[in-house]
Amino acid sequence: MYYICSTKGVLIMKKSALFGYVTIILTLLFNINIYSNGVSVVNAATGVYLKLTDSYVHVNCESQVSIVTATQKFLNNLTEDKNVKYAFPLQDGASATGLRWKINGIWYQAQINPSAQDTGLPGGNMNANLRTHLGSTPLFFTIPQTVKKDSVLIIELKYVKLLPYSFGNVNFSYPNAYTLIQSLPLASQILDFNLTSPRTIDSIRLLSTHPVTEFSNNGNYAHIKSEIYESAATLNYSLKYSLNLNQLGLYSYSTLIPQNQLPDSLGGFFTFIAEPDPSANTQIIKKSFHINN
Repeated sequence: MYYICSTKGVLIMKKSALFGYVTIILTLLFNINIYSNGVSVVNAATGVYLKLTDSYVHVNCESQVSIVTATQKFLNNLTEDKNVKYAFPLQDGASATGLRWKINGIWYQAQINPSAQDTGLPGGNMNANLRTHLGSTPLFFTIPQTVKKDSVLIIELKYVKLLPYSFGNVNFSYPNAYTLIQSLPLASQILDFNLTSPRTIDSIRLLSTHPVTEFSNNGNYAHIKSEIYESAATLNYSLKYSLNLNQLGLYSYSTLIPQNQLPDSLGGFFTFIAEPDPSANTQIIKKSFHINN
């Protein structure tokens, strides 16, 4: 059994027997840090890594809640077999929900563990570029198998994050720049963004200058895809969409999790989002919320 340790919590809170804890989101600050793809670290001090060859970012959003699946393919282009530690620059406010990897043709699955993670890296202390790239809240996971010379390691990380919101506008960011780690081109860089919302999606657009290869928006479902091939990863993904302000902004989300993956017997997670009337003339009143377990 392989464990990925994470003590980070965000917008998701444990259910109680009835309604559970409730997260009330009234205002959000735009606090987006500069983070990017994960790194397969061979030596943190000297800056030796496996080569990143492909990056695929799949995003499913429900209104403001984003579920990101980031898949990276690494090639051991070094002169011998190597043991590596995976380091991913997890954004502040994001929670990892799953990690798996493929090596020698076999997929392996890590289990989420609430205990403190092992932050030690092969080679010792991080060099300045790696430290900057990983940011202040990185996720670490040791790949237990040796990566053979000229072989490929695929790592898939899934995490959830509540996106910044202000007056109907929602911003998504996945900085894709990888130049602090490598300057070599990637075979492919793909962003596949999908949005569903009970409120009408008034607009959606890719703010960054990545090419848009697929686009659709029927009002309650929108899709944007961007594909780049044989190019260095120098540009961050940035996307913005607007939800109709004349429609009610009350949403709830829940997830049932298998008992063997929970640290308790409560069964899953629940969150509730209440968006206030954005009108400048709306009277501000005191609010009191009472939660019964």
